Amino acid sequence: PQAIWYTGNARENALTQEEQELLAGWVYDGGQLLLTGQYLLEDIWGTIFLGERLHCAPLDSAVDIRMMDGVAGNPISDGLTILLQGTSGANNQVAPSSLEPLAGAVPVFTYQGSGDVGAVLTENDLFFCAFGCEAVSGAGPTASLTELLGRVLLTWDPESVASASLDPPRALELHGNFPNPFNSSTLIAFQLQQDQKVRVDVYNVLGALVT
Repeated sequence: PQAIWYTGNARENALTQEEQELLAGWVYDGGQLLLTGQYLLEDIWGTIFLGERLHCAPLDSAVDIRMMDGVAGNPISDGLTILLQGTSGANNQVAPSSLEPLAGAVPVFTYQGSGDVGAVLTENDLFFCAFGCEAVSGAGPTASLTELLGRVLLTWDPESVASASLDPPRALELHGNFPNPFNSSTLIAFQLQQDQKVRVDVYNVLGALVT
């Protein structure tokens, strides 16, 4: 059996003691679990559930990065890049977190540019994301939430997912750049309705074309 437990943007009692015991029992009995929430790591900071069930230690309660790379060789994330920004997702991630995997857990996604871990998979098939999966937008060449969840289900039970394409139809979409403000570089994410060449014009604050 599989379950997804989503805490959204809850800051307090995102996962109560009773709920922690419920989920621990679910996994102990052989259930597979995807646990996700933006402020979830902070809420269970220092608990037995974090250390002994999720096999993680907290690292940073707020990461200013929205692009994440999959870990090579990991069945869920190998070859995937996800973006926690854009209106194709919830566009609500202001404080994704990073963590340190302990014995019994392996990294699944790392924040691009820092290498800090944002998601782990435990030996008991518990997939923990220290951010809100609902924000995975699928903008540009990044993976959609549908594709990510499909990978999770395929890892848990290959027979549970049909072989049909998991990619939703594309839409023309331009996202805000990040980091913003920036010093030497920034990332502008966009997606097109079909593959084609694009042109980027850069203007200064006076409206003059720079490049």
